Order: sequence, then structure tokens, then C-alpha cells
Amino acid sequence: MLALVGSRLGYRTTGSGVFHCERFGGPLALLGGNGEHLRCAVCRTCYRVELLAVPTIEQMLVALLVGTKAAVLAMLRAGGGGSPAARRRAVEMIKAAGAPDYHDGRLLTALADPDGPGGPGGPAGPAGPGAPGVPGAPGAIGQAAAGDDGPVVGLRPAVEAFAIQLDGPAREWFLAQIVEVGLADGPLSTAERAVAGTVARYLGMTPAHGRDVIMLTEEAAQAG
Repeated sequence: MLALVGSRLGYRTTGSGVFHCERFGGPLALLGGNGEHLRCAVCRTCYRVELLAVPTIEQMLVALLVGTKAAVLAMLRAGGGGSPAARRRAVEMIKAAGAPDYHDGRLLTALADPDGPGGPGGPAGPAGPGAPGVPGAPGAIGQAAAGDDGPVVGLRPAVEAFAIQLDGPAREWFLAQIVEVGLADGPLSTAERAVAGTVARYLGMTPAHGRDVIMLTEEAAQAG
């Protein structure tokens, strides 16, 4: 007598959404049962659930722009907001970060908004605790309140969500760019230096590392 014994795995769909499938590009189904995993709804390729923690390209682009705006506004609010040279440097940074139509008028409006990033009534200034939730989580930016000029996000969650995309040299480059905004109208004030140090901390740098980058940027500006 011949007996065949086998087993079969069963899965059920517990959710759906969009992620970047390496073969197709999305959408996805979240399957539960014998251990959750992701499966592309088009090509049916399976992935580990941990992939959901990886930002999509769209989230990365949003994080770049939001993080740049938040850091620039915090620096200008610390000093230099009345300087055309400092605002011009700030506008250049924001344009390069993904807002090619940005201009000085929009920057002045953002600086005048007390509820904006770094403002006295904002979601979290340089010394604030940041937004609730997990710092740097891919969804942190998307959960922010959207305004006419993009999401309104505090400095800490904005910079931390952006920093997870960056390696060491890129973090140093970004900090140097923010410092250059403060230097555009002269030497850094005490408040501007404090903002630069805060941005460095949110980028994941040690205090010593942040001070070194700030000092080197100052020396380069003095050298012309």
C-alpha cells in the first residue's frame, strides 16, 4: 500500500498598499498566515515585511525638500532673515532640493508664519522635541499637516527623516550648506551657531563632528 503525505501553506491578504517592487514597481499585498510577507500584486514576487521600512523614491524626494526647507528656515529665523544675501542663498538651496519655482516672496511668507518650522508656534523648533512617532520613519513626513507651501514639519522630524538617506560625507555637505546660509550676511551669531549644532545633532553627528564641519565651513568662507 502506497501512502502519500504532504503539506500545503495557506496565506490570506491582510492589507495592501504601494512599495517599490524591483521587478515591477508596486502595488503590493500584505499576506498573513505562516509568517507575514509582501507580494507584488502584478508579478507576485515575494519580499520580507522589513522592506516597508525602506523609503520609496517619492518619500526620499519629499524628505529632501522638507528637510532642506526646515533647516533653512530655522537658520534664517536665528538671524539673517532680513538679509537679501542670506535669503538668496536659502532660495538657491530650496530650488536645488526640488522646488525650482521657489522665490524670495514665498520665503518671506514662510519666515513670517509663526507656525512654520522653527517659529515660536511651530511644530518643533531647534530645541523642540519633534513630532510624535518614530523619528526618521518613512511615514513621518506624510503625516505632517500640509499647507499651501508644502508639509509643515518641525526641524527635528524633518531633518531626521532626511538624514536616513545620507551617508557621512553627504551629511557633512548638507550641514555645510546650512552654515553657508548663516554666513551669507557675515559671521555666525550665537543663535545661528546653535541652530547649526542642532541640525548636526539631528543629522546624527556627534557634537565634536558637528563643530568640526561648522569650523571648516567658516574657514572656507573666510578664505573666499
